[in-house]
Amino acid sequence: MKSNGAFKRIKNNPHDKDGPVLSDVLIQLTGSKTKKLYPKPIRKVRYYDKEYHHTYEFITNNLELSAQEIADIYKRRWQVELFFKWIKQNLKIKSFWGTSENAVSTQIWAALIISVLLWISKTINGITASTHQILQMVKTTLLSKSSILELWTNKPPPPATPSPQLLLEGLL
Repeated sequence: MKSNGAFKRIKNNPHDKDGPVLSDVLIQLTGSKTKKLYPKPIRKVRYYDKEYHHTYEFITNNLELSAQEIADIYKRRWQVELFFKWIKQNLKIKSFWGTSENAVSTQIWAALIISVLLWISKTINGITASTHQILQMVKTTLLSKSSILELWTNKPPPPATPSPQLLLEGLL
């Protein structure tokens, strides 16, 4: 809730005084715009997170769940937000190719697998470049028959050795 949000308290809902829920209040928005946009009563839940030593305020129109359940839902939602932030920063997915749940999850899994494989290759080969730099190099040389280590160290790939059978038959 915004710090300057105008409201009036209608009723204090019961909650455990010793728990992390500091208050559970039924309120009515009183701002000129907000009163018109949402005239129904809503809940304002204040919650103290012991792990992060921070107090949060949640506003919800769910009057059925307990205040602790509301806080848990928001906490889980925040974990999902952090996960998608990590995906955006680390997996470099610019856009999704499909909109179905299956299409999105398949693309995320493929990006995760590529990321893990690049990290394994980087670790095994002792490459000091970033995963993003290695991925850029792999993209530009996608059809070459070089390993990631050969691409990064500029070593040419070993020459293909003809099979002894072809040499004996005089085909080469």
